[in-house]
Amino acid sequence: MSVFSSSELAEWTGGRWTATPVAPLAGFTMDSRQLRAGEVFVAIRTAQRDGHDFLAAAQAAGASAAIVATPQPALALPQLVVADPLTALQVIARTHRRAFTGPVVGISGSAGKTSTKNLLALLLGGEAGGVLATAGNLNNHLGVPLTLTRLDPAVHKCAVVEAGISAPGEMAPLAAMIEPDVAINTLVAAAHTAELGGLEGVAREKAILPAAVREAGVAIFPRSSAEFPAFRDLGVRRMIIERAEVIRPESPPSDRIYFTVTHRDDTTAVAVAYGLPPPLVFTLRRVSDGMAQNAVLAICAALWLGVPHARIQSRLSGWQPAALRGEIRREGNRLLYLDCYNANPASMADALSAFQAIAPAGQPRLYVLGCMEELGPDSATHHHMLGRSLGLRPGDRLFVIGDQANAVCAGVLENGDFTRQLQIVSTLEPVAASLAGWTGAVFVKGSRKYRLETILENQLAAAAPARSAPPNPGGGGPRGGRGGVRGARGGGGGGGGRRTPPMLSYLADYEHYFGPLRLLRYLSVRAVLGAGTALCIGFIISPWLIARFRALKFGQHYDDDRTGDLAHRFDKKNTPTMGGLIIFLSVFISTALCATPNVWVIVSLFVYTALTAAGWRDDYLKVVHRNRDGIKSAEKIAWQSFATLVALGVLLWHPVSAAKIRELWVPFFKTAVIAHMPWWMLLVLIYLWIVGFSNAINLTDGLDGLAVGCTISVALVFGIMAYAAGNIRIADYLLISYVPGVGELTVVCAALIGACMSFLWYNSHPAEVFMGDTGSLALGGLIGVMAFMIHQPVTLIIVGGVFVMEALSVIIQVGNFKYTRLRYGVGRRFFLMAPIHHHFQKLGWPESKVVLRFWVLSLGFALAGLATLKIR
Repeated sequence: MSVFSSSELAEWTGGRWTATPVAPLAGFTMDSRQLRAGEVFVAIRTAQRDGHDFLAAAQAAGASAAIVATPQPALALPQLVVADPLTALQVIARTHRRAFTGPVVGISGSAGKTSTKNLLALLLGGEAGGVLATAGNLNNHLGVPLTLTRLDPAVHKCAVVEAGISAPGEMAPLAAMIEPDVAINTLVAAAHTAELGGLEGVAREKAILPAAVREAGVAIFPRSSAEFPAFRDLGVRRMIIERAEVIRPESPPSDRIYFTVTHRDDTTAVAVAYGLPPPLVFTLRRVSDGMAQNAVLAICAALWLGVPHARIQSRLSGWQPAALRGEIRREGNRLLYLDCYNANPASMADALSAFQAIAPAGQPRLYVLGCMEELGPDSATHHHMLGRSLGLRPGDRLFVIGDQANAVCAGVLENGDFTRQLQIVSTLEPVAASLAGWTGAVFVKGSRKYRLETILENQLAAAAPARSAPPNPGGGGPRGGRGGVRGARGGGGGGGGRRTPPMLSYLADYEHYFGPLRLLRYLSVRAVLGAGTALCIGFIISPWLIARFRALKFGQHYDDDRTGDLAHRFDKKNTPTMGGLIIFLSVFISTALCATPNVWVIVSLFVYTALTAAGWRDDYLKVVHRNRDGIKSAEKIAWQSFATLVALGVLLWHPVSAAKIRELWVPFFKTAVIAHMPWWMLLVLIYLWIVGFSNAINLTDGLDGLAVGCTISVALVFGIMAYAAGNIRIADYLLISYVPGVGELTVVCAALIGACMSFLWYNSHPAEVFMGDTGSLALGGLIGVMAFMIHQPVTLIIVGGVFVMEALSVIIQVGNFKYTRLRYGVGRRFFLMAPIHHHFQKLGWPESKVVLRFWVLSLGFALAGLATLKIR
């Protein structure tokens, strides 16, 4: 059993310990009733129960620690406090899996996952041979991390992990955790189509796992899956298996494996054209065509992983299907086909075909059908076709249970009057009574919902397997189906879950009085609240501050020698400046209310505060002391250097940020260009970005509304990028760096948008207030440091194209003037006036036209920056 260190868990999750655990941390559990001494209890909150209510029970059961969102200081149990325990467990599982050097196989599909998983685990050597396989049905967003955290390099040589989903978006986090070396898809068929949006939707979701195969790995799936567009564009090596009537002696194509199936009374033989001729032949117990195909998938995976042909055949000889999963059982003269764990149109047709092929022709047949679930608007049609396909004969009986029982019976009756042989039931007692005296063949199949195995309990109790209940957060009773909450809605602040900020948590904790308060736990809701709060604060304080600035005569001053013949356009003398304070107060207060104060938020607010102070001093010297130059260049550099050094020191010291901040990502590349920058290189780059964009926005702030309007576009794009970088699903899909917790910067960006919008109300032409250096220096520094924290520094050059354009115009103007003066003795200007927005004014454009067109440019640059997320 793997043992985890407390420091590792804190580093991986970004959490903090209430007390350092003393006992070894050996495994994880979500059910206090099944907890074994030494395990870590994960307090998952679901709609049914809150795992935090069972912390005392977990401590009493011998838990070594707990992962919680809300600590309970009264307990002596060490608690790792994180924003979302489920997301934390998934991050732990993913990181732990990446440290495992053996092959990991991921299996998904619309049917046959568990049988294929069990068979492949056996072919690879089984538990005794060091194979870790998913236990029972622990195949969802709760079960997969529990499986992966069981990986022990000292015990396990490989792993076979099952991934089951029922709704859009559920496969991505599973694939991100599993990162398979080999991915198997058993089938794409009508299952969960109501949620997934038809067969194409099923295929898109199922294709996510094979698309996540590692570079040297392979995705194995049948030809029927390969016909869907999602499986044709995986971008990984593929091995497609295809059934043939005859295998010719020629070598098959490199990406295709042909096979044949031959059924006999009690055996099934498959010939597989794997590698050079002749084909390899394997014999196993009698199975359906569908299971024979799944056996070929497992055999190909085992061959790929280096298991010899003879060893595979030896292990196949001892294999039998799992009980009640396509199990063929003989009791004297009675044959039973039992499948109580899955039912969709494809698996039902395959099972019926196999049963009708082996059932004695002269014996009556008893059919027990549970309806197929989650088929959407086509459910009645599928059930009607099922009834027609049964081919009921005189002497046969049919019992149907479920919502679509009438549709099944209607299909049966199209083939004749079998009314007396049909019975729709609401409970299984009459079925069990008929089965007890039945002497012919028996077919039992239906969705898990109907627990059809209970009809066998009186006769076959000893043979029925114990089911492995799905992970059950807290200590309540087991639940059918997948249970629990669905996939994590964000990683590191990328979504909802338990990302609750301290101030709003006081309200969210009263959700039992007013349910909608629980929405305060969702990042998207808090981002909207942050923007709205900042907007309101700005509108409330702006009139008062503008009046105070006017009373104190904190007005803008222009010198004719600086504005030249544009002096008449600057009818703005004595317009209050230092308006950047309005933006600062709005952003700071709303962020404090709506964002979780993690390392990313704290560093961004520190840089923003420090540079706001520097800008305020600069403006104060200009408007109060009439010092046209403001603070000296050396002092400004000192302020900016101080902010950069402190920010970098914190980022390199904090375990979460230290693990990520040294990566350098560039648009259009799928991985980091530099995985671990030297600290001095990072220092230089962050300093250049903070100083560069501080000065760029300062230069842009020359016309009413110009700088603040362009800042809104940049903040909107960076808010989207922060959300994506902090969400493990979206980050993996977009091939960008996943940064735990950085999603909280979405709230900062949203607050910045709201603050800028309220400021723009008063800064639009003719301006009633200017932001001054108080605003421009600080906004540039804030955007510059956030660009590094979300790993988009180069993208900022694109998104902030207007700011870059303004800065470059000044550099070109000054450089050209100095060059021409040195060469010709007279300095010449490249532009009529710089920054470039004044150049267009000199051409005769009205100020409002310049501003509006630059806003359009800013929007275009923003869209271009967003496009880089998909072009990888």
